[in-house]
Amino acid sequence: MKRILLYIYIALCAQFAYSQSEPMVAVDNVTITHEPKGWRVVSASTTPIHFNLIKGDLIVRIDGKNAGDTGPMLMASLFNEGYRRKINLFIKRGDFGMEIGLREIPAQDYSPVGANPFKHVASGFSAPDAEFNDIDNRPLTLEQFKGKWLLIDFMGTWCPPCFEAMPKVLSSAERDQMSLLMVALNDKPDAVRRMRESYKIKSPIAMMPFTAQLPIDFGVATNRWTGQIPGYVLIRPDGEVALIALGAVYANHIEKTIDCLISCPANEDVR
Repeated sequence: MKRILLYIYIALCAQFAYSQSEPMVAVDNVTITHEPKGWRVVSASTTPIHFNLIKGDLIVRIDGKNAGDTGPMLMASLFNEGYRRKINLFIKRGDFGMEIGLREIPAQDYSPVGANPFKHVASGFSAPDAEFNDIDNRPLTLEQFKGKWLLIDFMGTWCPPCFEAMPKVLSSAERDQMSLLMVALNDKPDAVRRMRESYKIKSPIAMMPFTAQLPIDFGVATNRWTGQIPGYVLIRPDGEVALIALGAVYANHIEKTIDCLISCPANEDVR
């Protein structure tokens, strides 16, 4: 049994190792990694969300724009979008190129919103500038975490999958080269402080509504009070986004994924 688990772990590392210098995005049942020509689907299943993508697809264009220039925060928001809007892709599937929609939207639910509903989402590869306070009203910025890997855990005390994954999150953050920032969304101060005391959390914790700029920037939420947690953002020491993972399905893999991204030898040279 131990040997089988070891093989599974090695397979996971092998799956993610080649993307060690490129960002990854995982939303529910789909994981994509950036390549110079676009975004490659490295894993996909048919449940629980039906995207029109299969493993191996290369997303070349998104709504007519070069997918290779599209950053991970915008990709996370596109896959996690709370708007009823058709997103058009041009993909390479094997030797064929084709136009598809990212997901099927029933006609009765289709309601386009604006020319650019994602204009408030950070679209580049570097984490956006952000200033906010922790639950003790001390000022924080993302800039102050530079120089170490930073794991941002978007969670809530009202979210059972967030608590289920918390031991793995806290374990992942117990590294000399890593910092942890927890962001409780739509939460209550007393509940967050009880959580901090119960889990003996030493890392800073902030509280925000879903409509705050930080969760919107990273594609975790939208300005329509929609989104999903747990949400994990891993930022490299130089400030570039390495991973955005959204949804309870991915929470079970977060510790191993982070370990692979940080521990692979090639990651010692942060691009």
